[in-house]
Amino acid sequence: MTEPKPAWDTNRDVKAIERSTTAYRFRSRLEARWAVFFDTLGVKYEYEKEGYDLDGTWYLPDFWLPEHNAGSRSSHTDMSNA
Repeated sequence: MTEPKPAWDTNRDVKAIERSTTAYRFRSRLEARWAVFFDTLGVKYEYEKEGYDLDGTWYLPDFWLPEHNAGSRSSHTDMSNA
């Protein structure tokens, strides 16, 4: 039996957006803008580091902020402690 795909992995027609200052390829312009924001503030981040199963719902933070022990989704404006 195969596991269902996470919601973030269902649209494969989206082309990645590269930034020359990072090794990451972002899924959207909004994510690339957040990366610029974090870089400008000097906030260290990891992009789509690890996903989590939260009671049957797959959650993949777009950014993991290791110095703050927090994850962030670019579609939301709030930050939540992990």
